[in-house]
Amino acid sequence: MCNKEIKFGLFLEKAMESYSFKKVIMQKKYERLYHALERNQMHQWWFTSHYHALSMLFHLFPKDAHLVELGCSGGNILARLQSAGFTNVLGIDKSPHAIAACKERGLINVKEASAETTGLSSKSIRAIIAIDLFEHIPDEAAALQEWRRILEPNGFLILFVPAFMLLWSNHDVENEHVRRYRKKEF
Repeated sequence: MCNKEIKFGLFLEKAMESYSFKKVIMQKKYERLYHALERNQMHQWWFTSHYHALSMLFHLFPKDAHLVELGCSGGNILARLQSAGFTNVLGIDKSPHAIAACKERGLINVKEASAETTGLSSKSIRAIIAIDLFEHIPDEAAALQEWRRILEPNGFLILFVPAFMLLWSNHDVENEHVRRYRKKEF
């Protein structure tokens, strides 16, 4: 970890400790700080490890496959998918701040919507990518029903989630996680 990452991490931690605003205000501030972290730390281990794991699946899809990233946040994965040559990539996030962060990066194929009601056509998506999203969704069944509806027959769901409730911490609370998972729960 480089010195810049440590300083930014300490800044983020200190900023989060110092807020005594209402929860909604704090969440907006945290979200903005998170998007700044994404933008400035694209090569930070957390983001890089997720992309590396995802990139091992690229061979499964033609470059013109319709891919959607649900919970696209500031667009790191979208940008990397486009750089890898994928031409039909859509990002969806329920946060207007996330969509704005994507657009600031020049990512225009983004849409504000929830993971439970995407507004996409039935059977139109080859792969859904949901990295660190599922744990935020209170009604998993509604999300899975929507995802099944929009996936092509034999489509793919690529899902990354945090593991083990025993690791539950204030970080989960601040990030509005509903749960953590174990393999047998899937």
